Amino acid sequence: CGRREKAAETEALIDSGSMECLVSPGLVKRVGMTLIPLERPIILRNADESENSQGRITHYVALKDLWKGAT
Repeated sequence: CGRREKAAETEALIDSGSMECLVSPGLVKRVGMTLIPLERPIILRNADESENSQGRITHYVALKDLWKGAT
């Protein structure tokens, strides 16, 4: 058929199906968000069900969702 394949390097965001919204500890510290302790830590699991090496979630922050000036 004479068709030639071409390759291109790019970046993409993959939808993992995550149902949570996580914020990095670095961002929390940098912008001065208030950490609120959880009653029980949340275990993070990888796609293969192993426990994530970054540890458990022990705190949360209260965020306000804004979209074009509306909450």
